[in-house]
Amino acid sequence: MNLIPPTLAALACLCLPANAQSSDADDWRTLDPDSVLVIELESGPVTIELNEAFAPAHVARIRELSKAGTLDGQRFYRVIDGFVAQGGLQDEEVIADWPTLTNENDRARGGEGFVPLGNDDLFAEDVGHIDGF
Repeated sequence: MNLIPPTLAALACLCLPANAQSSDADDWRTLDPDSVLVIELESGPVTIELNEAFAPAHVARIRELSKAGTLDGQRFYRVIDGFVAQGGLQDEEVIADWPTLTNENDRARGGEGFVPLGNDDLFAEDVGHIDGF
């Protein structure tokens, strides 16, 4: 996994927020090149935008792991289509080098432009998007 070079990110990375109803240029936002992660799969690259506002410690950890090459060659060990892809470190010795982080995903949401998905979730009362996330 690699952070995308800024020059490439400026050319290739735009995101249409989930609540946008058109493809007008004003509806798109430019991604921060420092927050773009590219995962090279056998089937091709996957581009992911990291969001420090939601999980600052986890984003910092992903950046550290990526820059150190620690995630290179790792695999996704749990994939549920349309829901989750989990991957990462499997070697206990490597895991020991990276202390466990505190959970950052359980928090109240305010009026920050939340767009509900409108479907049930097993773990959350409401699920949706904020600015494309």
